[in-house]
Amino acid sequence: MAEIEFDERSKKLNLKWVLFFFLIVIIFLAYGAFKNNLIFTGNFIKEEQIKNSIKINANLGVSEMDFKGNYGSLIINNPKESAVYIGNSKFELENNLENSLVIENFDGRINFDSLKILALDGKSSKIIINKVQILPDSGSSIKIRIESPASYSSLSIQDNFFIDKLDYTTSGIIELKKTNNILTVNNEEIVIRNFYGNMSSSGGKFNIFGEVSELLIKGNETISIKAE
Repeated sequence: MAEIEFDERSKKLNLKWVLFFFLIVIIFLAYGAFKNNLIFTGNFIKEEQIKNSIKINANLGVSEMDFKGNYGSLIINNPKESAVYIGNSKFELENNLENSLVIENFDGRINFDSLKILALDGKSSKIIINKVQILPDSGSSIKIRIESPASYSSLSIQDNFFIDKLDYTTSGIIELKKTNNILTVNNEEIVIRNFYGNMSSSGGKFNIFGEVSELLIKGNETISIKAE
């Protein structure tokens, strides 16, 4: 009789250990899956913003624009009527030359309208002026600024151009890439939130091509488009 009771207790004890180890395995697997899904990077946030966004291609009028940030590449074609300081050196932007200025990994401010670059001040990892490459003497960046407002034929920011909010009255067209709808803006207020993509300004036109989280047009009718 005592042997039977001992066997039953052993079976119950073994069952408890099996359940215990099974529970440990389940917890371990669940933790591993949860851990693999933890991403503590800005890229994760950016991807989420891009994933839940609207693709647009907008050609609008140029108001006075003032942007500050860290951009992949700033390209200015034919800047004239001023001088640019790069590090401790001064370069005249001669009127009789087809000047060009490429600023890689630009971190700073650019202020412009349809005709002139009103302010340019920041730092860069590499600058190419009139096909001459200039690198930092030491460290990872070199300072750059313009002396006074400079005329230009075109400028663009490629890669990493982000605007949290753009709000001004303008005219032009906005193409929604996903639906191929074209919205015409005629002296109306537009609000663009969380734009990420490329930008250019040329011939009095301001073009942005990329993705936004929200587009609002305030005219005779209000058009509101938000990312899902």
